[in-house]
Amino acid sequence: MVTLTQKWIERYTPTSKLKKIADPQSKGLYFISRLSGRHSYVLDFCCQGQRHSLTLGRVSELSLAQAREKAAQERAKRDPRLPFQDTVPTLILFDDFGDDFLAHHGRHWKPITAKWNQTNYRLHVLPFFNGMMLQHISAENVQVWQHQQSHHGGLSLLSSMMKKAEALGLIPAGSNPCKGLRQPTQRLTGYALTPQELTLVWQGLDKGIAGCDTVTRLIRLLLLTGCRGGELRTLQQCDYRAGKLYLPDSKTGTKTVCLSSFTRYWLDRQQQVSTNAFLFSDGYGEVTHGRLSRAWRAIREALNLPHVRLHDLRHTYATLALEHGEHLLNVGKLLGHEHPETTLRYAHLATSAMYQASEQVSQAIARGLQS
Repeated sequence: MVTLTQKWIERYTPTSKLKKIADPQSKGLYFISRLSGRHSYVLDFCCQGQRHSLTLGRVSELSLAQAREKAAQERAKRDPRLPFQDTVPTLILFDDFGDDFLAHHGRHWKPITAKWNQTNYRLHVLPFFNGMMLQHISAENVQVWQHQQSHHGGLSLLSSMMKKAEALGLIPAGSNPCKGLRQPTQRLTGYALTPQELTLVWQGLDKGIAGCDTVTRLIRLLLLTGCRGGELRTLQQCDYRAGKLYLPDSKTGTKTVCLSSFTRYWLDRQQQVSTNAFLFSDGYGEVTHGRLSRAWRAIREALNLPHVRLHDLRHTYATLALEHGEHLLNVGKLLGHEHPETTLRYAHLATSAMYQASEQVSQAIARGLQS
């Protein structure tokens, strides 16, 4: 018989589709294992000839100790022979809960996301709520804090923390003080290259100012696909097939990039000279972040474009797509955005389409005045 412990559950790897493991310490409590990894706790028992089966919660939401306590309470509600005492939740300091949240929940984030959230919490969330009891944080507190914020992303992190507190039963269900509040929409602080600058960069790449052919092709591909630098730098040979890029771990998860014939031409050339499992590799090895940054710095200095960042190539791709009439949803799919609102942030960069629309409206009004 398996003796359930918190450590055993955290390390458990499922071996079958569905497995039901009884907890010897809590009668009727079972650990339900699924191949998908969405394990849960259920309470299954008979009382006075009636069978009760309740799902207590997922393993990601409840610790074993919390599941046992919840099981005892649920049994007591249904069995008059058992003493029932509605427990009063213990008050918890927000900073203690925040530390535990980042340590436990951060394991599911990518390293760069974990670092971002930890910094966001330390600099923008904790200073205001430090010393407050988790259960005493109200919507009014959150609104006061939000009005003081000039940094993007704090509200979504705080809301995730309070949702977790709800799931763990630390605050009442539906009491998330962030509910109904929205993060202020931020305008994208990017830059789109003008047609003249774009021509200048491409001609500079033709002249070899990037320093080597592999890095040159990589920068060309950043322009032609709108991908992030890290997505292409870490591209494996096997990720390029059937005329598409299959990115296994982009910022928003897996992503498929459809490629034009011109883009495939440059990729095929690079594939022929690649020296290892990385598509963008040569005699110096794969292209590292530092190597790409140094090459782009050299390009900016040679072309006198000190204001243009490497990530602005992605902004340029998005802007040109919008200016040439591509639908917002299609552009979002090309860029790998999860939400249309993310793509909409690029709209203010696409100014030529606005000028064209303004011209058309003005001409229509003028024709109406002359008739």
